[in-house]
Amino acid sequence: MNVDTQGGAYISGNASAGRDLIGRDQINNITQNAVSLVFLDPLNVAAANLQHDVLQIDAKRVVLTGIKVELLALVSELRATHKSIVALANPLWQLSDNPATFADEFKRAYAGFRAQYDAFDFGDQRTHCSRIREIHSDLTTKRTQLNVPLDWGRVDGSLSALYTADLDIIEEQYRPFTRWLNDAMKIIHQFVVQGDVASAIRAKNALLNAMEPNFDDNKARLEDMNDLVTKLTATS
Repeated sequence: MNVDTQGGAYISGNASAGRDLIGRDQINNITQNAVSLVFLDPLNVAAANLQHDVLQIDAKRVVLTGIKVELLALVSELRATHKSIVALANPLWQLSDNPATFADEFKRAYAGFRAQYDAFDFGDQRTHCSRIREIHSDLTTKRTQLNVPLDWGRVDGSLSALYTADLDIIEEQYRPFTRWLNDAMKIIHQFVVQGDVASAIRAKNALLNAMEPNFDDNKARLEDMNDLVTKLTATS
């Protein structure tokens, strides 16, 4: 076995073939190591239940009782994780597969990704989970005094599942997902730096395929939660 000047191991004396083999392995690893976004399902269930029930409430009564503030804060916390994931991954869908422009487009997207990823604070995500518990507690107190037609049984179950499992969600699923995404982005960046744009495009598409359809579903959930925040805000 020989080693070329760029560190590529090969057998037949063909350094290019060796790098192609390593490149294929790296692209395959993106798919094989993918972490599913199904860990967002509890958030989606809670948000869907809340959206269904909140829209049944008379807006004026919500304002008068003061419960709208807690509902607005709760939805904002529920969407926080979705926002961070969409912000990290969404720029990839804007990249074309044009070999003539891909390298420059990806470099810009990668710079933005690195800035967000390096500033990412998992402690902040835990704060969101704790905040959901606090808001839920406040809502529980207020609902004993007010006749607000929320399906509290459904909402209670969804929210309790979130903040009782927050550590598991973050450590066992959320952190691995962002790590996998970062590793995949570094692989694409490596191809771009090496001038192997064709492999970079294949790696980008492997990453997008590994995230679909979960990413699209969760992006739609984020848009739904944004709409709910807008509706709650509009009843001021």
